[in-house]
Order: sequence, then C-alpha cells, then structure tokens
Amino acid sequence: MHLLASSTAFAVQARQGPRENYGRILFPAFRRMDAVSAASEAKLGLGMAGNSTMCYTGACAANAGIQGFSPGELITGTLLRVFSMIEASKENPQSYIMFIVFLTFWTTIAAPVTPVEIGGGCVFGPVWGTLGSLIGKTLGCFFALCIGRVFGKDWKMPSALEPYLDGIRKRPFVVMSLIRLAPIPLGVKNYGLSLVRFPGDRFPYLIYTASCFAIGAPFSVFWGNLGAGFSSVAEALAKK
Repeated sequence: MHLLASSTAFAVQARQGPRENYGRILFPAFRRMDAVSAASEAKLGLGMAGNSTMCYTGACAANAGIQGFSPGELITGTLLRVFSMIEASKENPQSYIMFIVFLTFWTTIAAPVTPVEIGGGCVFGPVWGTLGSLIGKTLGCFFALCIGRVFGKDWKMPSALEPYLDGIRKRPFVVMSLIRLAPIPLGVKNYGLSLVRFPGDRFPYLIYTASCFAIGAPFSVFWGNLGAGFSSVAEALAKK
C-alpha cells in the first residue's frame, strides 16, 4: 500500500507539472490510438473497452480493485516511481540495464510500452534510449511468446480459425509483421501468436524475434526521439 500511495502521489504531481506545446498537441494522439485499441479489443470480445488505459495495456493488474486509485494513476505512478530510481543513478551503467530489464518485464506482462519508451528517450537520449527500448521490448515479446507456448500448449485452436492460419505457416515473417502493424494491443499479439501451432511443433522463434525487432524499430525511434524532447519523465507522462 505504501508503494501504491507513493506511486499515486507521483501521478498527481505529474498532472500538475508543466507541459510543452508540442506535448499538448501530440498526446491527444495517444487517446486516438487507445480508441483504436479499444475498438479492436471490443471486436475480440476481451471486455476491456470501457477504459482507455485498460484497452491500451490489456494488463490485468489494473483490475486490482484498490479503492481510490484509477488504472491510469497506478500505471503512471508506477512508471514515475521506477524512472525516479533510474534517473537518480543514470550515470551508472547499471541504471541502463535496469531500464532494459524493467521494459522486458513490462512488455512480458502486457503492460503499455509506449510510455516506457518515451521515458527511456527522456532519460538516456534519442540514441541510447531508443536502443534500450528496442532491446527490452524485443526480449519482452520473446518471453511472452515462451510463456504462452508453455501454458497454452494444451489449448486447441478453434476449427473456424484454422483456414486463416495457412498464411502464417507458409510465410511466417510476412504475416507476423503484418500482425505487428495491426491496431491490436501488443500483449494480444504476443500471446495470440504463441498459440499458433506449426507442423512438427517447430515454432519459428528466430523469425518471430526478427519480426518483433524489425517492426518495433521505427516505433522505438519515434517514441525515443519524442521523449528526448521533454525535460523530465514526469512532464513526458503528464497528459491532459
């Protein structure tokens, strides 16, 4: 509870902080992206479309049921808490490793990676922030795939979906890349692809990882450069 209270306090302070004009212009785009994700999740029947933050993340942690804290405050507060520790020792190489490890974990649990990538650009700059984001995000996608493969090994693909899986089996890189570009939450893509069965149960792990890296790179570059334009993580994450 102490951590949650501290995280929420950080979120409240972030709301009250200053903002650049371009930040006010660009952050509404987040809401439009969330709306697209909400629509896609509604079509998928995920039952999260009532909250934009939930739609964008797909994280079950937002359903914690803690009174007085909204999902957005919990997520923003947690990120600010983590980045405050990273910023405090950013001259130490361990802080960079900590950033990559955190983003790997954050991606694995299907939490929103965009704010973390922006924060990485703000703390480490457009080059190292982008590189760290790309590494952490790719590793997180890979670990999510492995988890899905282990716990979903007995899951049977509905027969109605089988005709649509021929494409991914014949041209895995192309189809996986197209799926990466679809307006679907990252966690849904990762765990959804983990359920696809290939002949001989030989999943193309290298192709999957390559598609994650290739499609994730331009997004990491964009968000990293955007984050580098803010003076602090609190300012970057304070959207209004």
